[in-house]
Amino acid sequence: MRLAIVLAVLCCCKLLYAQQSTRVTGQLMEKANKLSISNAKISLENTLKEFSTDSDGKFEFDLPGRETETLHVSALDFIPKRFSLHLDGNPIDLGVIYLERDIAHEQTDNLISLTDDDFTEDLVFT
Repeated sequence: MRLAIVLAVLCCCKLLYAQQSTRVTGQLMEKANKLSISNAKISLENTLKEFSTDSDGKFEFDLPGRETETLHVSALDFIPKRFSLHLDGNPIDLGVIYLERDIAHEQTDNLISLTDDDFTEDLVFT
């Protein structure tokens, strides 16, 4: 009887240990003006798991397992970042993650093209 109880306790401990999850927390902010970035996408590479930041740029989620994962952080008009995380059951606080604006996107939005006809129309000879 004692052997059965010991085996049951050991099996339960093994199951609890195997199902540990790691809590990941952090906050996204814009590097230039230190404003929070809301609705940013945080995903695990090669999986369908995806999370988003709240209105203050904060995120918090649990990841099951005990392996290394690559976290991909992206937001519209910002340069994405990647982080390698080792999941061991202990909480991971990434702190404040600063994202830089994607200048290439801004340059295409602010491009003004002028043709020779635009210049000749402005010239008035009197």
